[in-house]
Amino acid sequence: IETSIFQVLPSGVLMSMDVSQNFQNRMGKGGFAYVCLPWVNKSQWHAFSLFEHPTIANRREVFMLKSGDWTERVHRALQRDTARPIWIQ
Repeated sequence: IETSIFQVLPSGVLMSMDVSQNFQNRMGKGGFAYVCLPWVNKSQWHAFSLFEHPTIANRREVFMLKSGDWTERVHRALQRDTARPIWIQ
């Protein structure tokens, strides 16, 4: 995914991304995906639930609750709403 939008919230981070038709066909409206944020750690992959955006069919969202070391680092790295690359499988 080339561009993901991160919205910083007090309890965590909401990540939104536009996905291809192929991704939509494979993953459907939800499911889960392994996410790597190379600007946090290039070797760590974490599983998150995917949700379809309520009004944009090709957008998927992930909520990362600030609850552990890795998600705390993500939250600290994103002091404001931003767009950054991610790796997803």
